[in-house]
Amino acid sequence: MRISSLYIARHEDYQVLSPHVVRVFSLWILLYWKHQETTRKSINRLMDALEELKQAKRYEQLKIKS
Repeated sequence: MRISSLYIARHEDYQVLSPHVVRVFSLWILLYWKHQETTRKSINRLMDALEELKQAKRYEQLKIKS
């Protein structure tokens, strides 16, 4: 992501990092919502990713965008 401002003389690159379990869960939720993947297999993958997310217990690293 490139961030620039009138107050900054040079461009700085920032990379947003998230835990692996968050990226996996985001992928499966995206497929579920956007592509209407409502097969039993896709729902099970989504639930498995959610369970991994709960097991990781790294809630302080999660950010919810509005």
